[in-house]
Amino acid sequence: QSPQSIQARLVQTEILYSLHIFKDKNFTEAHRTIEKTLKYLDLHSHFIQDNPEIYLNLLNQEVQLTLHLQNFTEIPRLLQNIRQISTGFNSKQANLRRAIMESYQLELQLYLETKNFTKAHQLIPQIQSEFKHLLSPTLRQWKTLLQYEIMRLYFYEEKYQQALQIGQQIQIAEFSQREGETLIQCFLLSALIQIKQKAFLGLRKTLKQLDHCFKVQRKPTKTEKQIFKLFQIYPTNLLTDKRHHHLSKQLRITKTTQQKTNEQNYEQYINWLGETFLLQSTQTKLKS
Repeated sequence: QSPQSIQARLVQTEILYSLHIFKDKNFTEAHRTIEKTLKYLDLHSHFIQDNPEIYLNLLNQEVQLTLHLQNFTEIPRLLQNIRQISTGFNSKQANLRRAIMESYQLELQLYLETKNFTKAHQLIPQIQSEFKHLLSPTLRQWKTLLQYEIMRLYFYEEKYQQALQIGQQIQIAEFSQREGETLIQCFLLSALIQIKQKAFLGLRKTLKQLDHCFKVQRKPTKTEKQIFKLFQIYPTNLLTDKRHHHLSKQLRITKTTQQKTNEQNYEQYINWLGETFLLQSTQTKLKS
């Protein structure tokens, strides 16, 4: 209830944060918990000097929660704070560089959420200049994560070929267990793009790679199984009324599964799939 040391305070924060996020789904309270601890650490600047990566990680958590709560106007100030603090320390330290890379990832996510693509492209050269420092297995995952965010940027801009090129770079690179989650997301996004482009040969190849990835990395979740099934039953010809009705039914099942399992990451995928099926069905009707 009343931690007497900074270390105890940090442990308490981590426990409360985890409870609010994973048990209660109370992101506002999780945000308040992080804010209180940051204010506490500001009063003990000697601890920040000795452990800058812990402070930066908390700041990144604050940005992540602010993004989730869609308080977009607050985020640039928080990111600026992270950059100012990080320049005062030795950024060659792996933990510190990891925290800085996470701030870049969150900044890209901000620009994608707010559709500020110009700002995102301005940030890319700065991010790519950091890649040469991300050589250790621990840091290399941040290169993969940031490449995936760039892939998502091209997808949002409907520059599908550029997105697939970045995806190909991710897929052929040597990767570790840590990068497995990003690889799964990369294959899922590639499959969605190929459906949008009606690139069925590419889709079949991507689904084989995704299936192999699930076998190597981990079992797919219920929602992932449903999305994978949708990808598999997608026709290799134009969308007929009967086929569209069947896909719409499967999509409703997928939506229900996703809502029950609280897999927030896939809500957007399901919406994108629905829009794509509807658009292609409409185009087929117009042609007929």
